[in-house]
Amino acid sequence: MEWYREIEGVLSDLPPTSKRPPSSSSSSSPQNSVVHLAQVRPQDAGSYLCRANNSHSVDQVVIQLVVYVPLHVQVSPPTQIVDVGRSTSLRCLVSGSPIHSLVWLKDGVPLAELENGPSSSPRFEVGPREVLKLVRVQPDDAGMYQCLASNDFTTGQDSSQIRLGSVLPELVYRFSEQTIQPGPSVSLKCTAVGNPPPQFTWTLDGFALPESERFLVGQYVTIHDHVISHVNITQARDEDGGLYACQARNAMGIALHTARLNIYGPPFVRPVPPIKGVAGKNLQIQCPISGYPIESISWER
Repeated sequence: MEWYREIEGVLSDLPPTSKRPPSSSSSSSPQNSVVHLAQVRPQDAGSYLCRANNSHSVDQVVIQLVVYVPLHVQVSPPTQIVDVGRSTSLRCLVSGSPIHSLVWLKDGVPLAELENGPSSSPRFEVGPREVLKLVRVQPDDAGMYQCLASNDFTTGQDSSQIRLGSVLPELVYRFSEQTIQPGPSVSLKCTAVGNPPPQFTWTLDGFALPESERFLVGQYVTIHDHVISHVNITQARDEDGGLYACQARNAMGIALHTARLNIYGPPFVRPVPPIKGVAGKNLQIQCPISGYPIESISWER
C-alpha cells in the first residue's frame, strides 16, 4: 500500500514515519494501511490518496481531510459613543476555520429580523471583511451588537456596545386638549427621550403651577430611557383650567408642548406676578384665564 498527498495538484509521497499498521492488526495485515498525523494542524488539510496493489490489479481512493480550528471572534471597537445622525462601523475579526456562517445580531436578535434591519432599511450595511456599517444612527440603534461565526462543530462570538452621544429632547407622547366638568381628577402626561435624559418643567398660562396640595407633579425614567412626567390634579375646579405646557430640556435643547384644559365654569383670572421685559425684544403675555366657555377677552392698559 502507498500513501500520497496532493499539494497544488502534485502527488507527494508521505514520509515513512507517518505510516503504520493498525495496532490491533495481525502480522498478516497490509503494511502502511494507516496514516498517523500527530497533533493535526490546519496546513494538514487537503487530499490524501491511498493506493493498493497486488499481482492482479491496482486500486486507489482519495480522502479529503478537513481540519477544524476552534473559532475565535473579536469585534472592534468594543464600545463607542455615536451622536444621532452620524454613521459608524463595526468590524468582526474571525480566526479559525472553516467559517460556514457569519451573522450580525442586535441585542440577541438577527439584524434581518429587526423592523429596522437590512431587509427594510438601508441604514444597516454588511460589507466585505465582515464590516457592519450603521448609516445615520437613530436612537433605537443604541445597544449591544454581536458577531456570531459558526461551523459544524464550533461557534464563536463577541459583542460591541453602541451608546448614544448627545441627543436633542424629543416628545414621544403629549397630552391632548380636554373639556371636562368640575369635580373629577385629571392627569396630564408627557414622555420624552434624549441624552442626557431631559428634565421636565410644567407651566399654566406661562407661569408656574399653583402651589396647591391638589397639584402633584411627578417624573420617572423607564428601562428604555423614556422620561415620563405627569401633572395630577385632584378634584379639578373651574379655576384650574387654562393653557398647560410641558417642557423637556437637556444640554442640547428644548422640546415644548401646550394644550388647553377647559373646565366648565364662570370666567376666572388668576393673579399675575410682575413681568420683566427687555428693551428692543419681543414680549408675549398670556392672559391666565380659566372657566369655559369664554365668549371674549379684552386687554386694557
